[in-house]
Amino acid sequence: MNTTSPQSSQDPPDQSSDRNYQEELGNVRSHKLLLMGLRTVFMILVISTVALTLAAARANRLGGLPTPAIVGSLLAAFGSASLVLIADYLTPRKHLASVLGIYIGVSVGLVAALGFAALVDTVAGAWELTDQDALVYLGLTKGVAGISLVYLSVSVVLSTKDDFRLVIPYIQFEKRAQGVMPLLMDTSAIIDGRMIDLARTGAIDAPIVIQRYVIDELQALADSTDRNKRERGRYGLDMLSQLQGIYADTRIEEFKTTELLVDRKLIQTAQQENYRIVTTDSGLSKVARIQNVQILNVNDVASSLRQTILPGVRLTVEIIKAGETEGQGVAYMPDGTMLVVERAGKMIGETIEVEITNSLQRAGSRLVFARPHQPETPPTKQEEDEESQIGRSATSQDPVRDRPRKRDDEGPRLPRNPRRGR
Repeated sequence: MNTTSPQSSQDPPDQSSDRNYQEELGNVRSHKLLLMGLRTVFMILVISTVALTLAAARANRLGGLPTPAIVGSLLAAFGSASLVLIADYLTPRKHLASVLGIYIGVSVGLVAALGFAALVDTVAGAWELTDQDALVYLGLTKGVAGISLVYLSVSVVLSTKDDFRLVIPYIQFEKRAQGVMPLLMDTSAIIDGRMIDLARTGAIDAPIVIQRYVIDELQALADSTDRNKRERGRYGLDMLSQLQGIYADTRIEEFKTTELLVDRKLIQTAQQENYRIVTTDSGLSKVARIQNVQILNVNDVASSLRQTILPGVRLTVEIIKAGETEGQGVAYMPDGTMLVVERAGKMIGETIEVEITNSLQRAGSRLVFARPHQPETPPTKQEEDEESQIGRSATSQDPVRDRPRKRDDEGPRLPRNPRRGR
């Protein structure tokens, strides 16, 4: 006897979703612990290096270093390390392109600063500027010029990194997807559910990405007090669990952004990560196309895959309900297209053969008109006898071969050409 409850059939997707969530939560925690350990080691190394250097200097010096100098050096080291850690904490999502650009800019700026310092030393030696005041001003000039050159180099590299790729072709600053661009799922596309059927057919060959803020929006809908929103949110979470089970290359990511609206978050994520947005929202599709973001509207895909219906095609359909106009019946084609059948208002529930007469393309949908097909009935025996009798009477008459000539006494014969009879 089967003792399995109906609810147990819904447990595996939920358990797999919870297991995936726990694994991702564990990965995030381990990543945070690793960063915390790295920052602690960095702080200890900086302070230890300064302390050991000061201790060595104090041991080699007879009079020793003054205590304020030691304390000031340690505080300066601690402050510098704290500034580095604060900058690292405020930029949680770092891009390798920006880091590499800064590194190249600093390197170019330092090389330029060294060249400028050598030029200043050459000019000072030629002018014999050897007094103390001149050396101070020369040092300040070299320091300020070096900092300015480094800043300008970094600014130029970061602002012209696309052009910089032409100079160094093997360095790529911009992240470009190699191969097929991943698909970034919208909340509406997940709730729609048709992507699951499309993934089941094997037509999708790109990674499917679901951002954490999309899952948060589904969870907010599932916890809503509105019944319709709550059902849509729970249905979307179920569809997400099914998609993870059907399509193996489905991953959950977390993109840090300051935007508040989910649509703007999706557009920003697609722009920076080079993704394609999958949605059923026509408004988001228009905004994304304006901002040069590739969009994949599920409704457009479904419309392009519908069967081409030409006038005269015959189909067998079931009349579901009455139409808006009196005497019309409504049926649906296998792909979901609505079919309006004339003179079928009283055939609700019947399966009839119809003939397509016309089709009308509307925004996002198509409307097809048809009429019941009237089969050609064979002629009766009486009609066949009448047709055969008419044929026999038409063929039994003698053909008129010569017309009787008009007699001369009936009147003068007129010439064939009136001009010659003058």
